[in-house]
Formats: sequence, structure tokens, C-alpha cells
Amino acid sequence: MDSEVGQLSLLETDPLPPCSLCRSPSFRAGCVRCESRRWLFLRPRPPPQMDAINRWWAAREQAEAERRARLAGLGRPVRVALLGCGKAKLDRPAPAAQLYTGSLFRQALRYSEQRFDERYVLSALHGLVALEKEMEPYELALKSLRRREREAWGGRVAQNLVALFASFEVELTFLCGHDYADEVRWHLPPTWQVSEPLRGLGLGQRMATLKKLAGPTDTTPRAQCSPSKTVLPPLPRCEGA
Repeated sequence: MDSEVGQLSLLETDPLPPCSLCRSPSFRAGCVRCESRRWLFLRPRPPPQMDAINRWWAAREQAEAERRARLAGLGRPVRVALLGCGKAKLDRPAPAAQLYTGSLFRQALRYSEQRFDERYVLSALHGLVALEKEMEPYELALKSLRRREREAWGGRVAQNLVALFASFEVELTFLCGHDYADEVRWHLPPTWQVSEPLRGLGLGQRMATLKKLAGPTDTTPRAQCSPSKTVLPPLPRCEGA
């Protein structure tokens, strides 16, 4: 019973009838009858304290408010880059910016660093991924999914993008294969400006194009590029978890 008590707490509402032995209106330690019906007074331990959850949500909302204020202060359309994921990955969990090790992804990451306000990865498994999000290695290509699955994937990615940049003008650049871009772009708002500088190019041509596009660093004032969003504190855990 002691181990059970460690996971439960005494019920504070809806009291039971008084104990027939000690006449106590609530649980009384030491009473044989109260001890025998102890389980009636117990309930599962509640989730994390609400004040901790409220602090977490407040931090999340503040981070999002700061992000939107930063983007609003640009005074121009928000420049967003979508990087294609790659097959080559680390063999351990890592942030998205580090997980993909292919030469094309690394070159796209370097090119986009000083030229876009926010950057995300298009992952066949996870959809729209912030660069700082930690992920496990995985094996999945978009082309391995069924037609309806690819359409649903593109719809989810577009929906996430629209939520992230609601009320903003957006210049969206796909730095990925056309198979990824095609599933997303037809879901996007018609007012967004969309470009695909790598469309129709082979691997070698994509690498050369990215190097050419990099050129001299653009000195136009921009929002902080990386990470894509402010890293939020972890959700508080239950005590004893």
C-alpha cells in the first residue's frame, strides 16, 4: 500500500459517509476500518502543477510574440527557405541542421544562412521541421509514399507554413527537389511569391547553382536567420516521473 500511496493522493472532494468504526468523516490513519477502505480515499496523482504548465505556455506565447514582432519589423516580405532533407544522416539523434550530412543539404544550409529570415527542412517523415528540432535518424523518401499520402503530407506542410506566417507577405524559396516542392506549392496562398532555383537540375548542377547563387554576401538587413524559432523550455514533468 505504501508504494500505492506514493503514486496517489488523498481525495479532497466528494467525501464518503463517516467511518462506521471511528465515525471520522474522512480518512483517519490507525483506524482499522479506514485502513481497509483506504483505496476509496485515493485518486491518481494529478498532472504537472498548473502553475508550471502555465509558465511553459506563457514562455511559448512570449517566444512566438517576439518572433512575430521581429518579422513585422523587417518592413518587407518575410524571406523563407525550405531545404530538402537527404538520405545521408548521422547515426544518432541530432538537431535537423546537423542530422543531414549530404553535400547538397550542407551547401543549401550554407547558402541560406545569411539570405533568409527563417529556414525549415522538408522531411518526408516529419513534414515541416525547424532547424533546431532534435530528431532520430530515419529512412523514408517521399516518393515511397502513396499518391494520397504525398498529397496529405503537402497539405500539412502548407498548413503549418500558413499558420507560421499568417498576416505576413512571404517570399518562399524551395531549395529541394521538385517532388517535394510540387506537393506543397499548390496548397500555398496565391499571394505568396514562390521560387525554385534548383528545379530541373541534377545533383551536380544543383551544387554549382547554390555556389553561384551564394556569391557575395547580401548586406540587406535581415532578421536573425538561425534557429528558425526561439527554442522553448521543455514541458514540465510530473513529480516522481
